[in-house]
Amino acid sequence: MTESDAAPSKPSFFSRNWPTCTIALIAILSLASIIERNRIRSNWWAWRLTQTTDQPEREYLLACLVSVGEDSTDALHRLANHTDAALRTIAVFGLQKLPADVAVPELSQMLNDSDEDVRLQAATSLAFINTPAATTALCRAAKSESILAAGAAIAALARPPADKVLAALCQAAQDRRPFLRAQAVESLGELLTDGKGQPAQPCDPLR
Repeated sequence: MTESDAAPSKPSFFSRNWPTCTIALIAILSLASIIERNRIRSNWWAWRLTQTTDQPEREYLLACLVSVGEDSTDALHRLANHTDAALRTIAVFGLQKLPADVAVPELSQMLNDSDEDVRLQAATSLAFINTPAATTALCRAAKSESILAAGAAIAALARPPADKVLAALCQAAQDRRPFLRAQAVESLGELLTDGKGQPAQPCDPLR
């Protein structure tokens, strides 16, 4: 037997550090369990929302969804595409509480909803989110060929800071569709008289 054969084998990394590795593994599995549990719970709460018309219960279930943050994204997406407009409106309130990069694309799509309340609530939520992406989404929707999406967006543009939306509203005030022109004038009036700041440049409807 050689000297090398007689030498004891070197213990593996896991053998040397098994307590630390075990604790780390338990922590990872626990975190994964919590994340998955929140997703399962959010889907359950969303399903319960579809089964009740009781307003206090719906408010409670929405609060539950909001409490798990981004883990409720899939559940809220399904509600946002439900056939019941009331449930789509609830989804808007939930989406508004998610990070902007998650909420803005979904809410932007909802500006085209067939229900007026859903469209207006989605537009208002984008205005309250008030990030550059949300404001850009509203300004883009204000020029939409869909009069429904454009009308909701123009109405909501009365809320962001004037310097961010003035050009979009001035352009909407010249739209070929009378309804949108009227809505733009109304939003301009609210924007310039409710203490949200004066425009840097006058809005010339003839320009």
